[in-house]
Amino acid sequence: MESRRPIRVAQVTTTAVSVRYLLSDHIERLLSEGYEVDAVCGPDDSTSFVEDLGIRVVRIPFVREPSPLADLKTTRALWSLFRSRRYDIVHSHTPKAGLLSPLAGRLAGTPVVLHTVHGLLFHDRSRPTEKVLGAVCEFWTARFAHRLLSQSREDIKVAARVHLKSSDLVDYIGNGIDIRRFHPDVALGARDRLRAELGVRPGEVVVGMVGRLVQEKGFLEFVEAMRGVMAERPNVRTLIIGPTEKDQSDGLDPVALTATLDPSRTTWLGHRNDIAELYTAMDIFALPSYREGVPRALMEASAMGLPLVASNIRGCREVVRDGQTGLLVEPRQVQPLKAAILRLVDDEALRAKMGQAGRAHIAREFDAELVLDRLAAYYRNLVSSARLGGGK
Repeated sequence: MESRRPIRVAQVTTTAVSVRYLLSDHIERLLSEGYEVDAVCGPDDSTSFVEDLGIRVVRIPFVREPSPLADLKTTRALWSLFRSRRYDIVHSHTPKAGLLSPLAGRLAGTPVVLHTVHGLLFHDRSRPTEKVLGAVCEFWTARFAHRLLSQSREDIKVAARVHLKSSDLVDYIGNGIDIRRFHPDVALGARDRLRAELGVRPGEVVVGMVGRLVQEKGFLEFVEAMRGVMAERPNVRTLIIGPTEKDQSDGLDPVALTATLDPSRTTWLGHRNDIAELYTAMDIFALPSYREGVPRALMEASAMGLPLVASNIRGCREVVRDGQTGLLVEPRQVQPLKAAILRLVDDEALRAKMGQAGRAHIAREFDAELVLDRLAAYYRNLVSSARLGGGK
């Protein structure tokens, strides 16, 4: 009888930092289920961290911004890798990997090519040019992927409406967080210590934002809104946490970004690994992003009992229950954002009520274990239906 080797899977993303924060638990779950999994990505500062988790990293030189020559070289490198490793499943994530990996997988003859949509690149509120370019990219990815998975239920409805892919080839996977790590009780005692370290005085209200420092996250609107809030409420402080993205066309300089804010009441911490504790230093969390999948930062902050202010866009709407766990505002609009933040600043009871409701909502709907169980079941069904896993 022919021996059967483990199912070989390539989880492809543009950067190692995406593997670290978006996929490491997915890969660890697949490894525990007996799959042979490689993380295929561009190397960065998170590569060694991923490898220390016991995940094999295959380095492929991705360029995140559009670059036809570089993208062609990357596609060829992916094709060569997929052919030599003879993966049974190639599964891509993030926009650039989604553009190149499915094509390379098809050309290499990979039996199953998947792509997870971490938020469609076009939104109902996208500017016309952005909408057209985003749609072209999504249709390209969908054309070469055998099947799509989506983190967002609303994105699935949109995909069906625009005929992105046959509805029987698009499945819901969801997104979630470790609700045991992001729990108010985990960081008991940290709030007073951290607020003291940040120079927060008794009675001050800290409005925080976490994310990559890019314009798409809504940082420009956030800073402008906070300039007005802080001018009207001397008891308010701004806390920004997140890495710079110098290789992105919409990357922002933290010094220039916060130049109009009162420096004595403004803090930028850059990238931090103690994010669960840092949420406890905040009283309100904002994310006025232009585009999201199902944003982890909103889930994390809500799980920590913070009231939310977020853009009224797909993805954010799944996390935020408007008027119950937070407030939704129109994207790219400073005044509605400012008004929502002021409403929460001035109403401590409302902040507490929304924070409590938010924690319950996240625990019920966005527990990472639910997502991992769906992933494991999806792969088992995929392997069975596609009859993957031949001899060595």
